[in-house]
Amino acid sequence: METLDWDAVRHHEMRLTHRLIDGLTGIAGVRLLGPLDTRDRRGVVSFAIEGIAAEEICRDLDAKGVALRGGHHCAQPLVRAFGVPGAARASLAPYSMDSDVDVLLEGVEDLIRRRRKGD
Repeated sequence: METLDWDAVRHHEMRLTHRLIDGLTGIAGVRLLGPLDTRDRRGVVSFAIEGIAAEEICRDLDAKGVALRGGHHCAQPLVRAFGVPGAARASLAPYSMDSDVDVLLEGVEDLIRRRRKGD
């Protein structure tokens, strides 16, 4: 960790965060919680999908190899203020890759598509 170029790490995480935010905001039924601008963020993105519990989102994407956290994230009043019952949270790190973001976005789209079909 001491040998990492932390400016490069920050740039990498923010680039991935921007990709994730752009991807999620382009999916109908997905609501991002928090600022959309990466200037006011770190590599953490919380979101909700209309009609799908956070725990179901996490369980479904876990089966695709995407690790998310779901629920209130020790911030129940804040989650309630956003008007959602819970949220899924993706955390990006120095070792996260573009392919990780791609799998997450594809998984969310697939989950929504299957739910619309009634699967």
